[in-house]
Amino acid sequence: MLISARYSGQGIKTLLGLPAVDRFGIAMGWFERALVFIFVVSGQVGGAALAVTAKSLARYPALERNEINGEYFLIGTFTSVLVAILGAVITRIALGFSPL
Repeated sequence: MLISARYSGQGIKTLLGLPAVDRFGIAMGWFERALVFIFVVSGQVGGAALAVTAKSLARYPALERNEINGEYFLIGTFTSVLVAILGAVITRIALGFSPL
């Protein structure tokens, strides 16, 4: 295994020195993608924006304490939202609805 997690006093780190993703972050990412997907498929794009805002507010204290890297958080959030929106748009087209 090229990258295995080990425990250090500062938290879980990978062999490359980058912080590992915690289980809460993984669960929050899946939940965020599901909410964005559901809102966009149902035509409620405003609800998708609300879901992303709620995630950002939930992670703000960790960002403020520098527990998570802001750049990684933004890239991850944007990528996650992009995947959810693309999936939702493809689903809407497959169901015969307009893309948005």
